[in-house]
Amino acid sequence: MTEDPRTPDEPAGNGAPRPPRDWGAQPGSAPSWGDPPPPAPRLPGTGSDAATGAEQAVQPGIVPVRPLTLGELYDGAFRAIRANPRVLFTFAAIVVAAVGLLQAVASWRAHAALATVEEWAASGPELSDPGGELEVVAAQLVTGALAQVLAWIATTVLTGLLVRTVYAAVLGEAPSVRQAWAGVRGSVWRLLGLALTVIVAVAALALAPPVLLGLLGTGLGGAWPVGGIAIGIVVALVALAFVVPRTVLATPALVVERRGIGGALVRAWQLARGSSARVLGILVLTWILVGVANGIITYPMTLLGGAVDPTGLGWAYALGTLGAVLASAVTTPVAAAVTSLLYLDLRIRREGAASVLTAD
Repeated sequence: MTEDPRTPDEPAGNGAPRPPRDWGAQPGSAPSWGDPPPPAPRLPGTGSDAATGAEQAVQPGIVPVRPLTLGELYDGAFRAIRANPRVLFTFAAIVVAAVGLLQAVASWRAHAALATVEEWAASGPELSDPGGELEVVAAQLVTGALAQVLAWIATTVLTGLLVRTVYAAVLGEAPSVRQAWAGVRGSVWRLLGLALTVIVAVAALALAPPVLLGLLGTGLGGAWPVGGIAIGIVVALVALAFVVPRTVLATPALVVERRGIGGALVRAWQLARGSSARVLGILVLTWILVGVANGIITYPMTLLGGAVDPTGLGWAYALGTLGAVLASAVTTPVAAAVTSLLYLDLRIRREGAASVLTAD
């Protein structure tokens, strides 16, 4: 039998990602996946001419480590899922299912609370125990809000874990769920703080211009309120188109480079400088594709639910929730992978391949 001429360090000929050699090592004998890997050999062209794209393209994992085309970004996202389906599909599906169940419970309790209020309004002022009934409604609304908060936390942490896993796939590694969690565990609070900061900023930009200009138009009278709101919507869209491409890369920067909240936002702003139009275009295209995929998966479930239960409750609601969970399980990893690869692409364009191949 002829011996395999490849050395243990070389990947298989089919280019499939391989696990790091030290994952099965005894404690203390080698760093784990969550620890920084050893520096990669210096590549040709990674000195002063790194930003010109003169470096030699290598491909230790799912994509070549060079500036990526649009097709390579999307192809790399699906390659990442195929390279590590345990984390990027199975585990993501479990988390998304749990989040969908929490959101379904929140929506159901809110619907029940509103239905109770409508029933009271229709029955008149005669209530056997107004204080007790109001406490029930308040408890339902609080439970629903708590479920939404827990769902947001789970989704945020899952996104960070997916980003770290995609970065490992680019390096040719396929960490388990436990190893991926070890790489992102120390960043959980910063991830939540970053997500909350971005949500507040985006909400302020989206709501402030229409509200302020609408109020200003109300003071002028006539058609000014409508005109003020319309102008405010345009201003808000322009502001969002400017800010979103400069903040969407903050999560990968925080997870991969282990930066703080402010440092991750600054880093994302620097990476997107001069490329914001391209980043925005890729984001919009990804959102459109995700929306189409969601529609393809959820629409048949909605039709089936309507046929089984025309009231829109019971089986119809359950089937609609199931369709939404299935759609999110498919689209969430893909969207996270595209954002992660876009972040790495911009790093390579600005700093060269060595910035990705060496540990942060």
